[in-house]
Amino acid sequence: MVICLLYTSANTGSAFYRLEMPHTRMMELNSDISVVSTDNLDFLLPEELSIIDLFIVSRSFASNIDVMKTNLTFMKSMGASVILDIDDYWHLGTGHSFYRHYLDNNLPKLVAAHISHCDAVIATTTYLAQECLKLNKNVEILPNIPYPHLFEQFESKFVDKPLFSVGYFGAAQHEEDVDILRISMGKLAHDQDLDGRYNLYLAGWNDNPVYAAYEKIFSSDYHNINYKRIAAADIYSYVGGYNYVDVALAPLRNTKFNRYKSELKISEAAFMGKAIIASDIPMYADCLDDGVHGFLIPQHKHSLWYKRIRQLINEPELAQELASNLTARMTEYLNAPANEKKRVEMYRSLARKK
Repeated sequence: MVICLLYTSANTGSAFYRLEMPHTRMMELNSDISVVSTDNLDFLLPEELSIIDLFIVSRSFASNIDVMKTNLTFMKSMGASVILDIDDYWHLGTGHSFYRHYLDNNLPKLVAAHISHCDAVIATTTYLAQECLKLNKNVEILPNIPYPHLFEQFESKFVDKPLFSVGYFGAAQHEEDVDILRISMGKLAHDQDLDGRYNLYLAGWNDNPVYAAYEKIFSSDYHNINYKRIAAADIYSYVGGYNYVDVALAPLRNTKFNRYKSELKISEAAFMGKAIIASDIPMYADCLDDGVHGFLIPQHKHSLWYKRIRQLINEPELAQELASNLTARMTEYLNAPANEKKRVEMYRSLARKK
C-alpha cells in the first residue's frame, strides 16, 4: 500500500502529530506500506501518482471550494481514496485571534466542504468526531500518540534544576486562555514566602506580540522575580523545554471551540514525566482524575491555580507522584497498539475500494 501525505502547513503541530509521527510508526510496523509526502501535487510524477492508494491530508488541501473540488476529482481520478485528518473545530469563537481571518476568508464553510467531500475523516477526539459525523458518515477517532523511540525530543532528559519549576507551553492563539491565570499569577508574584524557591517559565518566547502579552500575565507586570523565559524552538525540539520544569500548566476556557480540541497538552506532559494542572474541560477530564493524575481547575475558580501551584512547590514529592500516575494513565488511555491497528485497518479497507 502506498500512502501520500499531503502537507498544507509543514513544520506545524498538526503536520507533525497528525501526519509525520503516526505514519513513521506505521512504516516501522508494516513492511508492505510505504509513505511519500509533498506539499504540491504538481511535484509528483505521473508514474508516482498512479501507484498511490491513499492521500492523507491535514485540515485542508485547497484555499477555496472550487480548487478543493478540482484537486479532489484529480486525486480520485488516479484511483486513490482521500482521507482528511482534522484536529480542530472549524468555527472559531469571537475571542480567538484568528476569528476575523476565518470569517473574512469563509474558512468554516471551506473546512466543512473538505469534510463532506472526502472519502473518510480522521478526528482526534469523540467530541470532534461527533461534529464531523454531521458532514461525513465515515469518521474514525485516532488520538495524538507520541513515540519517544522514534522522536528523540520525547525522551525525558536530566536537566540540573536547583529550583522547583512550573511552565506553560502554548502557541500564540491562546490569549483568552492564558488570561485565566491572571489572578493566580498576581497572587504568586506577591507570595514572598515562595520567592527564591521556584522558577516560573513561559515557553515558546519569540518576538510575536502575543508572547509579550503572555509575559505581562505570567510575570504579573514584571513583579515576579521568579519568572523566566524558554525561547521558541521548532516543532522537532520544542518538547525538550519540558525537561526544565516539574509541572506544566494547561489553561483553556470552556468555549465551544476549545471543547473540540485534543488532550495533546496532557499527553506531552505525561510522556515527558511531568505533573499537570489543567482546566476542567471535557477532553481533559476524560484523562485525569483530580488529585490522582494531576489537578483539574473549575472554570470559575481562578485563584485555585495559585493554590495548586503553591501546594506543589511546597510538596515536590506530590508532583512526582502525580507525574508518575499521569504517565501510566496516558499510556493506557492512548492505547498505542489498538490505535495503530485501527489506523491500518481503516487504510487497508479504503485502499481495497480502488
